[in-house]
Amino acid sequence: MGAPTIHYKDGTTEDFYDKFIECLKENKEFKLENATVEGVVSIADIYDKIKDDEKLKDLIEEKEDGIYVKINFIITIKNIEFNDKFIMKGAFLTNYIYKNYVALFKYIRIVFNGNVEFYNVLFKKEANFKDAIFDGSVDFRSSEFNGEADFENTLFNKYLESNSGYVGSYYTDFSGVVFKNSCNFNNAIFYGSTDFSCSTHINDNLKQTKFQQEASFSKVKFFGEVEFNAVFGKKEDGGTFKNVNFKDAEFHNKTSFNYSEFNIRVFFEECNFNGETYFQNMEFKSIVSFDKTHFNEHVEYGFTKLEFRELASFKETEFNDGVNFTSIEFNDVIFENTKFKNVVFDSVEFRKGTKFDNVKFQEGVGIFNSKFHGKMYFEHCKFKGIIICENKSLYISNNETPKNIFYEDVNFSTCTFEKEVYFIGSIFKGKANFLDTTFNGYVDFKEVMFNELNCYGLTFKSCADFRDIYFVLLAVIDCVFEDLALFRKGKFKSKKDKIEFINNKIGFKKFQKNNNISLKNQIND
Repeated sequence: MGAPTIHYKDGTTEDFYDKFIECLKENKEFKLENATVEGVVSIADIYDKIKDDEKLKDLIEEKEDGIYVKINFIITIKNIEFNDKFIMKGAFLTNYIYKNYVALFKYIRIVFNGNVEFYNVLFKKEANFKDAIFDGSVDFRSSEFNGEADFENTLFNKYLESNSGYVGSYYTDFSGVVFKNSCNFNNAIFYGSTDFSCSTHINDNLKQTKFQQEASFSKVKFFGEVEFNAVFGKKEDGGTFKNVNFKDAEFHNKTSFNYSEFNIRVFFEECNFNGETYFQNMEFKSIVSFDKTHFNEHVEYGFTKLEFRELASFKETEFNDGVNFTSIEFNDVIFENTKFKNVVFDSVEFRKGTKFDNVKFQEGVGIFNSKFHGKMYFEHCKFKGIIICENKSLYISNNETPKNIFYEDVNFSTCTFEKEVYFIGSIFKGKANFLDTTFNGYVDFKEVMFNELNCYGLTFKSCADFRDIYFVLLAVIDCVFEDLALFRKGKFKSKKDKIEFINNKIGFKKFQKNNNISLKNQIND
């Protein structure tokens, strides 16, 4: 295989390796602009050319896990086309002993000690940076990968690992990059700030980073700020089995996916978000999973103006500080074994049935100006803070009167409410079923409009206020009222109202009724 050749626009040519090795010898910047490179570029070839050179052999460090080739100069590559493979990890046949076994191959890894820039570079075939170490800043802005792009186990801005005081001086920038084939960042570590967003550092049109096939960031660690303003998959990929994988990734600083577009399935499973987190002004067009992920900082504006077109799963997800879901559209969502500290749903639309199964609400819950179009299930949930379901909006201002509307059945089964519960002015157009549930604090259903309210096996340990409610059917059966119970029917046009109070246990002289509500088989203490 011949050496790769540089073809300049003026018709001249140059051996790529000769130019590169000359820079190694003179310790000067490797600068290459406005040209085409024909032939495979390989770190294994560079190693072969310098391993016996007296001036350069100090750049080679042999360790148990491989051979490291250190590049000590700045690399600036702009407006270049690599028409063949670009391989920064090599291997050669050997029989040396490693960790008590015979290793057939010994790997060659590259260490970039200076800043590296690949600006507006086209990699037409495979680009392999697997196991590479970038000590300084890394810049791939506006580049394009037509073949597979492999950054598995790559370390970015590694200098900051032991020199965190210089965090502002080191960064990794993939803004405006297009990945036309699969890309792999599994187990990579980003020590500095990281940008996968629009290319904002140049004076041309903004370009989003594009991952046009599958992308994997499994077990990646981001220690600096990271921004994704990216398109994942193609619009025609909807319904395919292509994935974006962030499983077990760690985000230790501010993280933003604002204005991103996910056309294929995305898995944020078992992730840790330890800083500010933002998913704003974007849509998930396929399945998204946040299962077993921990959000450890307050996500006040984190989930804002989002559309989930298919299933959104939050199984065993933990929001260990507050979280607000604002102007969200869920087409199908699951909250199962989820933990919330404080949570607000403001101007949220639930298009299909929604299930909250064994969810723990550690503190307050707010539901404002939200619409529930499918059946709602709250099963085995524990509400430890105050619950407010009210016709207002904390963040949205428009000319419409804010309302909470439940269009189909709502079921609260085997739940526990530790503190006050307010459903003031909400509208239930389907059945509202409360089954085997305990209210330890004050309960306020004032001015709520029910089509059918069924209360079976409930325990009210504090005051229960049902004054001025609207209903067609009200059934209170096998319930226990340990404190004051207030019932007064509001004005309602229907003449077919039906009321049933059967086998309830009511505290002595603590039951107040109006509008000729009849009681059957009640037990008074």
